[in-house]
Amino acid sequence: MVAILIATTSIAQEKTPDDAKVVELKPESVKQAKFVDFGSELGVSLSAINDLGAKIDAARLAAQPIDLLLAAKLLSAAESLSGKQASLTSSQLQEEAVELAEQRGNPTEIATAAKLIGGDFGEKLMKAAKAAAEKMPKEGDATKDLDGTLVVDNRNNHDEVHVYVNGREIGHVEGHGYRQFHVHGAHYLDARDHEGHRWHDHIVGHQHYWVFRLNPPHPHYPW
Repeated sequence: MVAILIATTSIAQEKTPDDAKVVELKPESVKQAKFVDFGSELGVSLSAINDLGAKIDAARLAAQPIDLLLAAKLLSAAESLSGKQASLTSSQLQEEAVELAEQRGNPTEIATAAKLIGGDFGEKLMKAAKAAAEKMPKEGDATKDLDGTLVVDNRNNHDEVHVYVNGREIGHVEGHGYRQFHVHGAHYLDARDHEGHRWHDHIVGHQHYWVFRLNPPHPHYPW
């Protein structure tokens, strides 16, 4: 389902309402592809994979599932040539790309992913694309999501984070920062920094005020 995302943003901190949903999240570590030497690990001399890691990380930050799938296809070909796998595999990238495409809920993207993947799984994804098209929101539909204020509290982290709603970037929050976004139809919340850390949450129930508090990768709590 495609959401209508930002209406307004605010950096000023306001008092949290009593009925707000406050969620404290620990980050998970995502292997940064730029540190993977695919050529050496696979034993393949191929210029096309020399900068593959940087392209993968850029696609992650830009939340581009098709770019991730194209990288996975190239990596799969290199794996087939070498008979080996690197520390980041094509199947892992494919899984990551499909999850992102499904969160974004764009029928065309999901269908494109299905064509790129092919086989039985591709057919399953094509059915998901058709279902996504049928589930596009209609005026007056009841929702089970966040329609209102999303607060991203990054005050316990040194690094800037990129913020995503339903697989789409809506802005960023500086290190030790705090920012409000006005969103509609938000189901999936994500934040990523530039050091390979990811925070994510799934909205359950209809909400109007959600605080996304990002705990640091290494406890230091300067406040």
